[in-house]
Amino acid sequence: MTSVLIEGGGLAGQVLHRELYLKGIASRLVEKTAFPREKVCGGCLQWDSWEYLNSIFALPKDIRIIRTIAHFWKGKQISRITLSPPMVYVSRYILDETLNQQQQTLDFDPNHAVRVLASGISSQKNKGDWLGFQGCSRPVDELEMHYGRSVYLGLSPASDTQSHMALIVKKSFFQNTEQLKNYVHDELRLDIEISKGTQSISYDFFPSRSSQELAVGDAMLATQPFLGLGMKHAIQSARLMADLIASDKTDDYHAVHKKVFRKYHLANRISGRIYDSSFQSLFRLFVGNSLLVSKTYHWLHKTHP
Repeated sequence: MTSVLIEGGGLAGQVLHRELYLKGIASRLVEKTAFPREKVCGGCLQWDSWEYLNSIFALPKDIRIIRTIAHFWKGKQISRITLSPPMVYVSRYILDETLNQQQQTLDFDPNHAVRVLASGISSQKNKGDWLGFQGCSRPVDELEMHYGRSVYLGLSPASDTQSHMALIVKKSFFQNTEQLKNYVHDELRLDIEISKGTQSISYDFFPSRSSQELAVGDAMLATQPFLGLGMKHAIQSARLMADLIASDKTDDYHAVHKKVFRKYHLANRISGRIYDSSFQSLFRLFVGNSLLVSKTYHWLHKTHP
């Protein structure tokens, strides 16, 4: 059996590494930064994703259960949905380190290794005009999703004293972090602290049909952050990759990925075209309808077979 070189130690890379070990396939995981590391990410997992990770890893106990999502438009709440099952918030700083510490390896042959890219958005050839940041804001009891002109922000209930903030903003709308904080205050009516940022991101990214590069997670499909699909796709695409490697069917990966994640591609394309466009008012009408948002959310996050 061919060995596998996995480039990127995020959620997709960690899951692929573990799945291959469980299937008796040797792999090596390489990551450019040292663990533990900060990661610009919301840190929210659907319950089925959390249960799956618990089945192959011993996960941290310091988590927050999220039972509702509230949507805000320029500081005003416009809808709320109840989650059944709930979501889980866990710090990516803790989660990635926990998974990395538990990895086990088999004898690796670098001369006969298949390369799988799992290095996330840094792999994208065409950078977009969005920038990602993380930080903190006031404490919250639910997941709050804030929308505005050229900005999206999510608050997760990280602790009793503060929330975890994940922020996506058009880089053309500010010149420094102080200007960005003022912009968020004026646009979303929120006071925030910024601890880390990342490079430009294209959220309608996925490899062309002609690409034969094997990739998982955000290296394969970078989804709009407000869809909440990033971590779920990272896990599921890694599991799909592991199954195809084990059955020696990696040539089918792109076609199978497109079929399995068709609704992810569709939702990403539609939301990306509408959000921050001249049709943004349609997006506001959508997120303001609790029933419609709830039905769409549960359809979109239904576990793949």
